[in-house]
Amino acid sequence: MDISQRPRYNPNYRAVVDMGSNGIRFSITDVSPHLARVLPTVFQDRAGISLYSAQYLSPTSARTPIPATTIASVTTALVRFKAICTDFGVRQPENVSIYATEATRTALNAAEFIGAIEDATDWTVTILSKEDEGRVGALGVASSSPSINGLVMDLGGGSTQLTWMAVGGDGDGNGNGKGDSKATTTTNSVSLPYGAAALTRRLAEADGNSSSSSSREQLHAELLAAFRSAYAALHVPTADIDDQAGLTLYLSGGGFRGWGYLLMARHPLQPYPIPTINGFRVTRAAFTDTVSVAKTAHKASSSASMASAQPVFRVSQRRADQVPAVAFLISALVEALPRIDAVQFCQGGVREGVLYGDLPAQIQTQDPLKVAALMPPASPFSSTSTPPSPSSLLTTILLSSLPANPSPPFPSAILSILSTHLHALSSYPKDLRPASALHTPLTGSLAAIHGLLHTDRAFLSLVLYARYSSCSLSPPRHDVDSNDDNKTNISNDGDDNNGSDLGGLDARLRTSLVQLVGAERAWWAAYVGRVARLVADVYPAGLSSGVGSPSSSSIHAPHEEEIPSPSPRVTFRASWIPVSHMQQKQKKKEKKNDSSDDEAMGIRLTILTPQSTSTTSSPSRNPFTTGDSFEKNFKNLEKLGKKKKGWIYVDVDGDANSVIAGHDGDEEDEKSKSRNKEERKKAAQGLLGFGYKIETVVEPASL
Repeated sequence: MDISQRPRYNPNYRAVVDMGSNGIRFSITDVSPHLARVLPTVFQDRAGISLYSAQYLSPTSARTPIPATTIASVTTALVRFKAICTDFGVRQPENVSIYATEATRTALNAAEFIGAIEDATDWTVTILSKEDEGRVGALGVASSSPSINGLVMDLGGGSTQLTWMAVGGDGDGNGNGKGDSKATTTTNSVSLPYGAAALTRRLAEADGNSSSSSSREQLHAELLAAFRSAYAALHVPTADIDDQAGLTLYLSGGGFRGWGYLLMARHPLQPYPIPTINGFRVTRAAFTDTVSVAKTAHKASSSASMASAQPVFRVSQRRADQVPAVAFLISALVEALPRIDAVQFCQGGVREGVLYGDLPAQIQTQDPLKVAALMPPASPFSSTSTPPSPSSLLTTILLSSLPANPSPPFPSAILSILSTHLHALSSYPKDLRPASALHTPLTGSLAAIHGLLHTDRAFLSLVLYARYSSCSLSPPRHDVDSNDDNKTNISNDGDDNNGSDLGGLDARLRTSLVQLVGAERAWWAAYVGRVARLVADVYPAGLSSGVGSPSSSSIHAPHEEEIPSPSPRVTFRASWIPVSHMQQKQKKKEKKNDSSDDEAMGIRLTILTPQSTSTTSSPSRNPFTTGDSFEKNFKNLEKLGKKKKGWIYVDVDGDANSVIAGHDGDEEDEKSKSRNKEERKKAAQGLLGFGYKIETVVEPASL
């Protein structure tokens, strides 16, 4: 839209400036009620101005006031942002907030600095206290996940904040709709003067002393005492610890995020398939392997030789230089805290914390995945104030295809997103759809959604891929054992037996995603994707108001009027049954090889195809559930139950535990090298894999 045609103001736009120690972040966020839970950003920028470093002429010099040149750079950047806010229609000054943290709070000329900003912009600067900085940062972390119960830490440039937090939404944190709703609860926050930049300076001072070893020991003892005191001051509920195997750390801030990206670079799966840090999870062993992480950082640093330099994604020279300080902090932290069970990296800070903290409790407790389903696929962060109608019918249909007790191992809220993206790529050429679907949750329109661990994001990526492809998700034979002479490709089970539908790079990405989620969840991704393909074929225009014709309302556009609930064109009934009870005939060879079939469980999927009835006419056939297309789709579902065609076979190194455990990369590489070649060959031949046999039954049903 032309700027001149925009409304003068958008009352739902909030502008936030976060003046941190290592940089200044600018953002404009749409807080329209229907999308507020996911805090959709319509503009963001960053000025690489380090207010902390500007106050020190050298790593060991005394602190000085913020220089006039730095003040001028900051005010220039803020005046530019003021003009940007005018372009976007942000109400000024009431919908603009500027927050300053440690570097400004402790500056020798803080009053002069703030005065210059306020004179230049006519905006008010709020200096967060130590406690408020910790609380706001923790709320920012809470905004990025449906459920948190653990210690939240924000490692900035000048300080580190610790907050105990418990957050629960309208489900159990996995989108399964279990548990009681509760708003965000926190204990008091504690701020310590040990940011990444500040600690880098302290270590330089210690190393400059004649007895540097003694100075480092004293600094370690200082950090150890400070962390122990801080943890005691949080008054962590003992019940929360007793109910867990240990503490879960939720980490944010530039210092920790840099550490997380280095751990990604050391992950057994290389190249690591998911670029965002949010939702990356590792164990204590991986997190605390400071020596190995420091080696990786050194290779990424300019101090390494040109021949050995290995740049790491999202790790700048400044972050690489701060790694020794972060490693020093982590060594003291793990010694001071109770046993750490897992570590999760989060994307959230002052911007998210301020906005999330202002939301009503009923919005805070929403599941972010379900809110993400309200975002139109063509414009994932719509600025419209009118919420689009959720595809509740399609979600219900998809849910009906899942057996219960036990439920499949993935967040069912993902189906809400899937229901609104059934046709998101339908306008693409056919050869582009599988690859585009694979990338949608990684770098496409769903990349910024909240509430997904990396394993869940990879699962969603594979589901969307399977929606547009009937190729198997098993890695090709040559991906498992490239040295084997027999190149039979077990993944080339395409619609027309025409081979893989992905190019080389995307095929490698698919293989990495399968290894990340593990064989079991990859099989379920294929199952859900093929169910979605059948449903999408039955609903070629999305939601409908009846059996025969599409509704005048589309799932791609907001609804201004309430549309009558349509009757389903298809639905499912899924249940677990012993394989021995299945009515379908099994191949003799398959039965012979499967002595455990009598004990194994399979899935009976009944496909219900409603047909309209009338007192004056015979039942009319449903045109969307008859013919070759419908039969082809449920036959593709049946293929998933066949060991050679549909089961998922992955190398043991790539199973689900590799990402959850966060094993050390070098150790895993050695394991991979020493793995018995015959075992890998068996995996490629389909002797080691995962899947369920499927019996499909099509039944007509009266409306």
